[in-house]
Order: sequence, then structure tokens, then C-alpha cells
Amino acid sequence: IHCALFIMSDSTEAGDKRTLEGHAEESEAKRVKTPEASTPDDKVFEVGMVTILTNDQEATLNFYVNKVGLEKGSDVMWGTTRWLTLKAGGQEAFTVVLADTDDKKAAVGKQAGSHVFTVLHVKDGAAAYARVKDDSDVVITQEYKDEFWGKGFCMKDDNGNVLYMMEPKAH
Repeated sequence: IHCALFIMSDSTEAGDKRTLEGHAEESEAKRVKTPEASTPDDKVFEVGMVTILTNDQEATLNFYVNKVGLEKGSDVMWGTTRWLTLKAGGQEAFTVVLADTDDKKAAVGKQAGSHVFTVLHVKDGAAAYARVKDDSDVVITQEYKDEFWGKGFCMKDDNGNVLYMMEPKAH
């Protein structure tokens, strides 16, 4: 999955009191990707962000930064709501959303059922695996192996969603 910066930038630090609307206006000018000329105006040209539902935003932030290797993106209070994002390759890819309703709570850890929730590309799959394989906080659901599409492994995030960490093969 390749996700590009859509609205927010990393210039906002925790505790920043600006509103989300004001930050979005400022960040819109920092847009990283533009549509391909061949993309029709009424068709999607990129995925903005993927939502991760959680019961604990801080625990999910820590897992994805310290175990998966993503970077913290925006962290802004919008009224009583915390707007928290994660970056991959310098671009915001995920928003971490507090499950604050019954339907969201029911979906935590089951966003793709028992299937892979998301595929995360890494430059060195063996190094990514070596970094987490002996970590007691990481549940490996598929050991590192070489497939025709790439080398990788599966693990569960702190909520129970399955992540596939993959070093893609050039085709």
C-alpha cells in the first residue's frame, strides 16, 4: 500500500492548540503528490490515509513507532478529539482513531477479519523481522519467508490487526 500526504503535516507537535481546520488550511499548500495527467478528474488518484481503530491511542502510537517502525505524524487536539497520524516514508499514511462508539469498539482488532489488515513495505525484510521476532510484545503470525512477490512476515498490532511486513521484489 502506498499512501501519500493528504491533509496534515508533521509541523504540529503534541499540545499545539491550533484547531484542526486551521492546520488543514496551512497543510493543504504542502501537498506532496498531484494526480497523474492520465487520471480522470472523477477517479481516485491516491489513498489519503488508512484508519486504525484503537481503545488506546497512546499504546497504538507506541506500537507502530517502536515495533513497526513508522514515525509519529500529526498530534492535534480538535475539541475533545485527538487527531493522531502515523507516517511511512515521510508521508502520513494512517490515522489512529479512538474507538468511542459501540460499532468502532466492536471493530477494534478486526478491521480485516482474520485477513491481513495492511501491507507495509520495507527495504530489508530480514532486518525488519530480526528487529521484532524476539520481542515479547510482538505476536508473529507468519514467520519470515520468501514468496514470489517478496520476502516478509506477518504480525499482529497491539489491537490484534494482522500486518504484513514485506520487502517487495522488483518485477
